[in-house]
Amino acid sequence: MNSVIDPAVARAELIKLRTIPSTWWFLGVTSAAALTISGLVGGMGDAGDIGIIDAMIGPSFSLLLIMILAARAATQEFQTNVIWASYLAVPNWPRLISTRAATLATVSAVVGAAICAGSLLVVAIVAPDADLVPDTSVEWRALWGLVLAYAISAVIGMSVGIVIKSGGLATSLLLVWSLAGEPALGPLSDWLLGSDLSPWLPFTAMAVIIGDSDAAAIPGGIAVGVFYVMALACALLAFATAVQRRRQL
Repeated sequence: MNSVIDPAVARAELIKLRTIPSTWWFLGVTSAAALTISGLVGGMGDAGDIGIIDAMIGPSFSLLLIMILAARAATQEFQTNVIWASYLAVPNWPRLISTRAATLATVSAVVGAAICAGSLLVVAIVAPDADLVPDTSVEWRALWGLVLAYAISAVIGMSVGIVIKSGGLATSLLLVWSLAGEPALGPLSDWLLGSDLSPWLPFTAMAVIIGDSDAAAIPGGIAVGVFYVMALACALLAFATAVQRRRQL
């Protein structure tokens, strides 16, 4: 049985990511934004009250930027017709798209881990008395949950980019849904349906994973939330693959 992940495609994807200038400036902006926000949080608060959750505010904000990076990486392939050249080399959409998703998710997770470490370092510098040693399950979850969230965000962003094909439209959709759509849909569903759907919305569920105490938790606990968000990302990727296969018909 052929593997779903193609190492050759993964290597080619890494080369493309390294050679595209927008990748580097986007990652630079993402890292700078995360470190700046974490530094401001550490500098303006009472050092004795600053902890890991506070230090991770910057990396949490940058999740959306990573999602946009993944979406634009996908849409650029359509703008340059590279996607069709890749298909000629690997004429199997599920293998091609799943390998690219796995590569982007891995790179995003590594970037997320580096940003989290950098944010801790920045906060430690501006607030030397801050408690940055994880000693509770919530603090540990804020660390590994963010790394996982970066990977999931990349898959979601890439899937949206494949379906939409337009970089500007994909970016607008992600911004509107995450910043306005979900915050409005939760209360609206409670009013119209008598049931709050907030815990089942993807970004709200992801916020719970990374330790946001203000977000509505999915019934069943964190483990259920993790599998739910991962399943949503995989379902969206499968939908994007199906859409791309139909374009070829």
